[in-house]
Amino acid sequence: MFGAIIGDIVVGVVEFNIYRSKDFELFGDGCLATDDSIMTLAVAKAINRKAINRMARKCAP
Repeated sequence: MFGAIIGDIVVGVVEFNIYRSKDFELFGDGCLATDDSIMTLAVAKAINRKAINRMARKCAP
């Protein structure tokens, strides 16, 4: 998940432009989290929450 978020932030600057060069600044000016980053975090949170709830039910007396 970290790779997805980092990749999204790095290429978010040129996401809707045709940019084929591999010469770009990593985490340069204008690099921000996008909606894709936020959705990735939301999915991770939901998966973790479900796993924790499942473990809690197994451990309950």
